[in-house]
Amino acid sequence: MFAKRLDEIMNIAGVSNSTTGRATAISGAHIGRLRNGTRPLPKEHDFLTPLCEYLARHITKDYQLTALVNLTGMNEDSAGDSQKTALYLENWLQEKPEDSAAGRFISGFSSYAAVSGAPSQSETLENEEKTDSESYYYGNEGKRRAVIRFFQAVLREKKPQTLLLYSDEPFAWLYEDVVFVRQWMKLFGTVLKKGNRVKIVHTVSRDMNEMMEGLIKWIPIYMTGAIEPYYYPRLRDGLFQRTMFIAPDTAAVTSTAVQQNTDRNLNSYVEDKNAVTALTVEFEQFLAQCRPLMRIFPLQKGREFIGEMNALAAAEGECIVSSDMPLLFSMPEALAREISEAFESPAFYDSWRKSVLQFEHNINSRRITEIILSPATVLRHPDSLKLPMGSFLLAKDFQYTEAQYLSQIARLEELQEQFDNFTVIRKDKQPTNVLLYYKEYQGAVVAKTTIPSAAFTFSEQNMVVALGDYLKNEME
Repeated sequence: MFAKRLDEIMNIAGVSNSTTGRATAISGAHIGRLRNGTRPLPKEHDFLTPLCEYLARHITKDYQLTALVNLTGMNEDSAGDSQKTALYLENWLQEKPEDSAAGRFISGFSSYAAVSGAPSQSETLENEEKTDSESYYYGNEGKRRAVIRFFQAVLREKKPQTLLLYSDEPFAWLYEDVVFVRQWMKLFGTVLKKGNRVKIVHTVSRDMNEMMEGLIKWIPIYMTGAIEPYYYPRLRDGLFQRTMFIAPDTAAVTSTAVQQNTDRNLNSYVEDKNAVTALTVEFEQFLAQCRPLMRIFPLQKGREFIGEMNALAAAEGECIVSSDMPLLFSMPEALAREISEAFESPAFYDSWRKSVLQFEHNINSRRITEIILSPATVLRHPDSLKLPMGSFLLAKDFQYTEAQYLSQIARLEELQEQFDNFTVIRKDKQPTNVLLYYKEYQGAVVAKTTIPSAAFTFSEQNMVVALGDYLKNEME
């Protein structure tokens, strides 16, 4: 993992082994071996700090900073500060526990906005480039050319369709070229803006960190609600890998690799209608053996999300929840009525009542831990006094007054005193605008609590465990 990350960061910085070696008093050959994995990072080392400082000084351009944030999940506000970037890179390259892939996935939510709205004329015209007419492309560079041609062909269609995507080949073709990453995200976003939808099968048999890294980069796309992600639940031997990008009404890109070797493999671009239909049937046969990886709830599906949360809350198992602000069940009844009347929303009061009943039903037999920002920290930033997922429950976000907030904190403390199974942990810092909900052995939720709101719910156990481990580390 260290070698892969170092290689990705050096590609973003645009520096060579030799120039990096000269600047950091390390031989270029040594840098090359660290980069390709033939030499692991030694337990005792004194070169990583100057190396990260050097790389940070070379990541200054807008496209580099965008690629850095997309790759690592680093906060956008910190990415422009070379000292903060260097420190972050040092932790990220070593993958310290506090900087796990799950942690970056979670913190990514507070940085991203959804792709929405129809494409502008300039966007559409910009992507109407003249394409080639080849049938075969080779290696990672060839795959990039084929994929761009594929998206451009989809954009030329008058009617939207459902794209079918699957790949268990290495992601290098997508992420080793930072300019292509930007082009890919822009093209994909424009395809979705035109009303196209996507069914994608992810490979959860990958290394869990690699899986999380992939999800981090897909967050902006997922937040559109136009993606249906699935996974194949059984093990495969990994000898052959397959890629299938299919637009059933247009074209397809396919390839096969042997044991992760994609440098010179064949990528086929298919336009023949019968061939595309045959590939579509093949994909659907595969999809029938897959399961949903997660459910995605954009703001317009708020009621469905609340129902999903209620079902998860009713399930057996230890519960850990994390949010800047206390959740609905600890709100005093007088405040719940006040909000319901102010917004003319009886449904809000009903949601509050159900959350209280659910808490009372669970607390005597199951441990519940709630992690919140400390009141002192919250009150230093009055703009953060917002009800978590308020836009899912009301017509718009609800902003607490200081008195309303403190009344809920007082009620939260009463509940902690009343129930031995209920623990409240107050922290001075945690990912902002994100709600995390973990139910042991059952499922997990990651949600962006402010507009544009969106929520992901997981039942695939590797994902649930990764998010649960993250929260348990936060508790400690």
